[in-house]
Amino acid sequence: MPLSRDPLLDKLEPLRKLSRHVALGYATAVASVGAAVLVRYKFGDTLAIGTFITFYPAVIVTTLLGRWRPGILSVALSLLAADYFFVPPIYALSLSFAQAVALFLFGLNMTFIVGAISLLHEALDRLSDREQKMLIVLEAAPVGLVAVDDSGTITMANPEVEKQVGYPKRELIGKKIEDLIPERFRVAHLRDRTAFARHPEARAMGTGRELFALRRDGSEVPVEVGLNPIRQRGREGVLATVLDISERKSAEQKQEILIREVQHRARNLLSVIQVIATRVLVPQHTVAESRRVFLATLKSLAQTQDLFAAKGVALLNEIIELEVQPFHSQVSIAGCAVSLKPKVAQDFSLIIHELATNALKYGAFSVPEGRVSIAWQKEQDEFTFSWTESNGPAVVPPVRHGFGRTILHDLAKAFSDDVVLTYAGTGFTYMMKAMWPSIAEPEGSGVPAKVA
Repeated sequence: MPLSRDPLLDKLEPLRKLSRHVALGYATAVASVGAAVLVRYKFGDTLAIGTFITFYPAVIVTTLLGRWRPGILSVALSLLAADYFFVPPIYALSLSFAQAVALFLFGLNMTFIVGAISLLHEALDRLSDREQKMLIVLEAAPVGLVAVDDSGTITMANPEVEKQVGYPKRELIGKKIEDLIPERFRVAHLRDRTAFARHPEARAMGTGRELFALRRDGSEVPVEVGLNPIRQRGREGVLATVLDISERKSAEQKQEILIREVQHRARNLLSVIQVIATRVLVPQHTVAESRRVFLATLKSLAQTQDLFAAKGVALLNEIIELEVQPFHSQVSIAGCAVSLKPKVAQDFSLIIHELATNALKYGAFSVPEGRVSIAWQKEQDEFTFSWTESNGPAVVPPVRHGFGRTILHDLAKAFSDDVVLTYAGTGFTYMMKAMWPSIAEPEGSGVPAKVA
């Protein structure tokens, strides 16, 4: 199966293009037969050339350039010219029986040549069309396709591979396949390629391992590779299908974070309810009063969850106010109106939820006298957010990097330039800085918002 244009077909392509011009073929028939007559007249006696010998090149050239119809015309003209100019009596079309048999055999022989060359043309046409159709299919394939010969040299690459690795085709062809493998995997890949050459079979490459392709800019892209042994122009090789799985990997990572977040939120929610119950269900309150406060707090938490689920885009102050509503007497909020981008709104809601949960479990919200100051502002194109706790329990820095810190630091770094968590004796402080265009929708004008 050809996976790149055959060099021989490329060399014959000009001839095939000429052969499609019918008028040129007929003109060639007349000119070539005329030239054969002149050559026979000029050199026939000197070189002892036979009567018909000069007409063979004329028929061959005509058929090569014009295919079978001009070829048949050249045969007919050759028979007439031979009879008229060279078969006695010359300049007459009368023939003896022997002469007629000789001309018939000459015509039959040349017709056979025309047929053979015409069949060759047809075979080349079919081979070229088949190859062209195959190349079209390969070029249009939605996955990357790269052919490699037995020496590891790339002989074909389709446009999808060009997009995946960032090399134009002219640079890919002739390059070693190991050049597209990250350096840390090259020795193992060369060993695996040698083993595959000894026992070639269609299979996935690197089953159970993560595979990466090295891009022209030095970056790496996760891929899946399928291997199929092929034979091209007498040499063994491999056709590899290459699939960029960056989006799948990203989706899997997001799914993993989502699962962990659901688990984390469930644990946090139970912890929040436990702390609320501890603070509300105290001997100083009557059963009715404790029940009223407890249910109101749970309702507030439910509203916060509904906001996260229902709104992909939200005002920052709405997210904050709903999250800290059960503790409104302990909170001061000040900031400009910010209409967050969908992804940022989702991440910010997780961050605020985590801050409020931590404050409730360990910080300012865990005691009645605790206070939290939440502020944000826009200065030119820079957005600054702060969460400052005071009058709470003594601050103890965490001893391990848990999932909560992943949300507060790692998740925030996706859209912010600077994140600082400070565990001071006076209280916990969370600071974040980001470029305004990276977090806000165009309508987020930066005008003052509600201050609580």
